[in-house]
Amino acid sequence: MDPPYYDNVMYAELSDFFYVWLKRTAGLLYPELFMAPLTDKENEAVANPALHKGKKGAKALSGLDYQQKMAEIFAECRRVLKDDVVMTLMFTHKATGAWDALTKGLIDAGFMITASWPINTESEGSLHIKDKAAANSTIFLVCRPRPAQKPEDGVQYWEDLEPRLAAAVRERIADFQEGGIRGVDLYLSCYGPALEKFSNHWPIKRGQPKPIEERTKKRGRAQLSLEDLLANDDPYAVSPEDALDAARREVKAWRMEKLTSGSRRAQLDPLTEWFVLAWDAFQAPQFPYDEALRLARVVGLDLDKGVVGVLAEKKASDLILWDSSTRAAKGKLGAPDGTKS
Repeated sequence: MDPPYYDNVMYAELSDFFYVWLKRTAGLLYPELFMAPLTDKENEAVANPALHKGKKGAKALSGLDYQQKMAEIFAECRRVLKDDVVMTLMFTHKATGAWDALTKGLIDAGFMITASWPINTESEGSLHIKDKAAANSTIFLVCRPRPAQKPEDGVQYWEDLEPRLAAAVRERIADFQEGGIRGVDLYLSCYGPALEKFSNHWPIKRGQPKPIEERTKKRGRAQLSLEDLLANDDPYAVSPEDALDAARREVKAWRMEKLTSGSRRAQLDPLTEWFVLAWDAFQAPQFPYDEALRLARVVGLDLDKGVVGVLAEKKASDLILWDSSTRAAKGKLGAPDGTKS
């Protein structure tokens, strides 16, 4: 199955162009298929904020709508599939919110992810991805029906699962890189092993509540996120987003080991570490702000205070790195002796 890619493409809106012309041709023969003035957008399984315009957290609501519709689709897949069959999904998206929504829909429908493979499917010279920090690979997720939980199985605790999840990611990173997976694709490829562990041990809860500072940061956001809606302010709740964060931290640590020596790595400040990892992952001066924010969390950096206005600027939903001449013109180049970045 190749499901809709979250908010990448608004298929129904694109279809309107063809719909209005088909209505004037094929509609003469099959008028019952063209009764509506335009295509149906209410029932489309995409994350479309325009459908929630004027509501608080429109982006988050559109993500929740996507998750619920995909869960219904996966539930129907589970209904018609036998217990010993395999369902394979193709999915690629840089936003962890998209992965979070897709995985939650799979779990709610009764599936678990048993294997994952990144495959290079895009030409690096394609004009639609060139110089845009776009993913070149597609992740294939092998899904199987999850066995019914027994009362004695109980609930898995995140504190026990997280180190095992990180170890599973660490085992696969080198193989993925040797297979030609680079940059942002390396981070995406490791989402698969992380989600395998996560979905195979569901349901999961925290033994200790999530730190208060993490919860208060979310409440202070101008916009609700999909994670906010799903967590429902439960400090013990765990979501696929937690698994993706753990995967990202493990890839970050592994890449820093490969990019720097041990002695040098100990001297890197969070801003420098973020800058090195950003260039290594995105290989372009412009990339999604949300992904820059998640990378900043991994290194313990406040993106808005430590990066925006210092090394880069935010433009719409992207972050644009400044070159040295731009930083010099803005007085942000720092002292020649390197005492201040």
